[in-house]
Amino acid sequence: MKTSKKLLIGFTGILVLMMLFSAITLRVNYSKGVTNQEQYNKHQDDKPDPNYKKETLQPFQTVVFINGQADLATVKTQDYGNGNTETRSINNVNIQHGDAYTLEHHTRVTTRQSGDTLFINLNEPGDITLTCPSLSAIQNNYCNVSISDFKLPRLQIIAGPKAGVNLYNSQITTLIYTGELENDFSLNSGITLDSLKITMGKTGALRMEDITYKVADIKVDSLRELAVYGKAINNIKQIH
Repeated sequence: MKTSKKLLIGFTGILVLMMLFSAITLRVNYSKGVTNQEQYNKHQDDKPDPNYKKETLQPFQTVVFINGQADLATVKTQDYGNGNTETRSINNVNIQHGDAYTLEHHTRVTTRQSGDTLFINLNEPGDITLTCPSLSAIQNNYCNVSISDFKLPRLQIIAGPKAGVNLYNSQITTLIYTGELENDFSLNSGITLDSLKITMGKTGALRMEDITYKVADIKVDSLRELAVYGKAINNIKQIH
C-alpha cells in the first residue's frame, strides 16, 4: 500500500474518532442539561464589557448629579396589557464608601470639578457607582441615589423633582434632607443618627425602617406615602 493511501486512511480514522468523541460529549452534556446555547452564553458572560469604564477622580466633598433630560425619569413602567405592568428604577447611582475616589459606569457620563465640588452629567440612561472615603453634600436631579456604609459628621442631601434617595448602613451625626416635588426618601435599617431634619415637597414618599436617632424635625406637604417601622416609631415626637 502506498504511503499516501496509508496517510489518507489514518487521517480518516482520526477524523471519525474526533466526530465520535464530539457526539459522545454533546450527548453527555445534554443528559446533564447543558446545551450549546448555555455554553455560548457563559462564554459571552466571561467577555469584558467594552462599554465599562472605571475612572480615578480627584478628591471632592460635594457631588452634584445632573440629568438634563426630563424624559429620563427615575422610574420606568412597562405595560404588558391585561393589567400586567412592570416598574423598575433607572438612572441608579450607587455611592459607596471606599478608600479611593473612583467612578464606574457603562454609559456616556461626563464629569467636571470646581474646587471640592464634583459635577457628574448623566447623558444617557444607565447606572453608575461612585466610591469615596467621605463627603458632606449631595445634590440629586432625576436620579435614584443609594448611599451606603459611611461614617460622617454631617451630610446634606438636596433632591430635585422626582428624585429618589436611599440611605443604608451608615452613622451620621447630622443629616439634613430637602426634597422637592414627588421625591422619595428611604432610611433603611442599620442607620444611626443624632440629628435628623427632613423637609419634603408635595406628593413625596417617606420611609423609615429600624433606625436610631435622638432629635428629629420633619416637615412634609401632602405625602403620597408614609411608612415608619421599628425603632423609628418610638423616636418620632412630631411631624409637621
